[in-house]
Amino acid sequence: DKNTCHICGGKCNKKDKRTDENGTIICGNDYPSIDHLQAVVNGGTHTWDNVKLAHRHCNTMKRDLDVYDNQSGQMVLAI
Repeated sequence: DKNTCHICGGKCNKKDKRTDENGTIICGNDYPSIDHLQAVVNGGTHTWDNVKLAHRHCNTMKRDLDVYDNQSGQMVLAI
């Protein structure tokens, strides 16, 4: 996905993380995550044709909602 969040179009940053005093890795908003285009809870599959790269924050905000392309090509949440 060329390191691009499919939801907002911004670049993901795999360095956007830190380790706390207990050794736990805490990911920031721009850290990359795998987003299911159709949420598994809505019948989507955990397969390559149903996943895309997304910022951790964008993916969290999307939750199990659907996204679609508007006429300009930008991804939009279907709320």
